[in-house]
Amino acid sequence: MPTPPRPIRVRPFSSIARTWSPAIRRCDTVNEVSGDVVGDRHRLMARMFTGHDIADIRHTLARHATDQGLSGMRHHDFVLAVHEVVVNVIGHGGGSGLMRLWQADGMLCCEISDDGPGIPARRLHRSQVPSHDGEDGRGLWLIWQLGDAVTFSSGTGGTTVRISVRLPG
Repeated sequence: MPTPPRPIRVRPFSSIARTWSPAIRRCDTVNEVSGDVVGDRHRLMARMFTGHDIADIRHTLARHATDQGLSGMRHHDFVLAVHEVVVNVIGHGGGSGLMRLWQADGMLCCEISDDGPGIPARRLHRSQVPSHDGEDGRGLWLIWQLGDAVTFSSGTGGTTVRISVRLPG
């Protein structure tokens, strides 16, 4: 019998993350007590996941992205970026996480949280291209490249990643 996922404690983004990008500010509408999306935002998905859920999460995310109007490489990039975060949560963030997806003001926003040990600060530099001979860092670098707006909030109590892309139209 599979082990049930650990409860996830979702932390608010820091004030630094909130001021990083106008796109992130538009997506920053999650009630930090209840976890609900507030205002005129449209929640598409909220669910816990473990390693057993990776394929289902990816397929469900792809369907929602298509329903919201993403197509072609924009669709592929968004799904791949979220998938990289989910795989990192499974491998490095404690084995389970919480993913929330919503549409807000022309943006498709996805937030993934875990209760893992956090990401070392040296790995969170967007401009740091990973070496070809190294084993770590390529996934984080790829996530930065694929979203229109990406933020990481990480510490010893876990990590929250938010990826946003502008919807067509």
